[in-house]
Amino acid sequence: MNQPPMQFSLDEMNRRHTAIRALLESEDLDALVIYGAGRYQADILWASDWPGGREAYIVFEPSGAATLLLQFFNHLDTARRLSRIPDVGWAGPVNARTLGDRLARIGKLRRVGVAGSLPVYPYKGVVDRFPGVQWVFMGQADQALRLI
Repeated sequence: MNQPPMQFSLDEMNRRHTAIRALLESEDLDALVIYGAGRYQADILWASDWPGGREAYIVFEPSGAATLLLQFFNHLDTARRLSRIPDVGWAGPVNARTLGDRLARIGKLRRVGVAGSLPVYPYKGVVDRFPGVQWVFMGQADQALRLI
């Protein structure tokens, strides 16, 4: 019972993150937001090695650190221990605001990819905050990476 869950190697997780960043480059994206909800949700688990809980977001940039934002504050310690993404934080009481704050750290955004079944409320929150940004559905491309 005290055994940690099986995890993928750091080499495998680096390969996955390299593939995600190559996707950003090939699609000319300034960022990719991956959303997932529920335990063992494929989008979040594959990209972070954290099995998830409730709502979670991963923000990838073409270069630089990725960020994992999760909804339940009390899951932070476990997520920080299990996630292969070192930057793990709370999505806050208003996920759209926290997600928007993270995207704003990138700087000028032109095109942002979205993967996973992002609910309307957080999607509308970030779209309204960044007028003029082109939002690109990347769910099929993200899924294709996971099928390899």
